Amino acid sequence: MIMVSLVLVITHALNDDPRPYIVGVAMGANSGALMTFASGIPTLMVGTVARIPYWQFLVVSSPLALLSRDCLMVIGGPKQRTSTSYQRLQTLVRESCNPVLVV
Repeated sequence: MIMVSLVLVITHALNDDPRPYIVGVAMGANSGALMTFASGIPTLMVGTVARIPYWQFLVVSSPLALLSRDCLMVIGGPKQRTSTSYQRLQTLVRESCNPVLVV
């Protein structure tokens, strides 16, 4: 929820369509949730009912999570950003943050 809010604020400031970014956030969160018991309720339920040790679950699920992440990076995500969009984003960050904190 926090990441989606951040995506909405940034895309609104850049006058960009937030939908591809929100899909990317959702897919990234889903692939990360495959990794451990503590990452989500479904994995916790599967591990508890099956009585799988934590390390064994991690060993089995890690390749799936990494494959999911790699597929997301290769086929998913929004279009390539232009340098103008990046400069607008830098300007937005500089204007909204304390000047001492911005490098």
